[in-house]
Amino acid sequence: MKVLFKYITVLAFALLFINKVDAASITSNAVTGNWNSTSTWVGGVVPTSTDDVVIASGATVNLNVTTTVASMSFLSSASSNSTLNLNGYTLTVTGAVTIPRPSSSINTLNIGTGTLSAASVLFNSSGTSVRHQITISTGTLNVSGDITIDVSSNTSPSIIFSGAGTLNIGGALFTAGSGGTLTTFTSSTINYNGFNQTIKNVTYNGNLTLSGSGTKTFSAATTIKGDLSIASGVTAALGTGLTH
Repeated sequence: MKVLFKYITVLAFALLFINKVDAASITSNAVTGNWNSTSTWVGGVVPTSTDDVVIASGATVNLNVTTTVASMSFLSSASSNSTLNLNGYTLTVTGAVTIPRPSSSINTLNIGTGTLSAASVLFNSSGTSVRHQITISTGTLNVSGDITIDVSSNTSPSIIFSGAGTLNIGGALFTAGSGGTLTTFTSSTINYNGFNQTIKNVTYNGNLTLSGSGTKTFSAATTIKGDLSIASGVTAALGTGLTH
């Protein structure tokens, strides 16, 4: 019986060790390449669902498969433009997406016509000049938590629409304060689908949807040029600054 117990204990530790080994940080090479190509990644290892992925300085990585990773980040030290293109595919990030602002180049996560789902998004090393951005044409960005900036007044963190794309946000959009730049499009949709959220006080050139639950608070002057939709079970605290 003691021998069996020791065997089970050793096996459990072995499995735990294997799981930890499987999780890795994988960095792209400074090349233009497809996601599922071994030549795109340092060490020739294509990222899997347990891996933390880093887009290197000067890299352009083109997603050509639907896939899942643990986290996704760019480098604040990037000296050349770095881009991840989703190309109509779906990328799921079970943890955080981190997009720092380099000193001279631009870090771009280009959703385009694809879909990105993440637990959170952090724009750090922020400032005034736009050098870290998420771009969306007709694709979808799903964030179950917050889209955060490290300094609440900095405007460099940018989400830019050029078509009828959708942002579904479950937490705060650019956290509190006046920071962050949200550029919407005529037919784009911003959907606050969490609980008790504050509506970012910008001009919504497209549609604004209030879903989820709780109270959605308009804290300052807000202009909506498209449709305003309020789901059942949601309370909109409009204040005095709503133009529609």
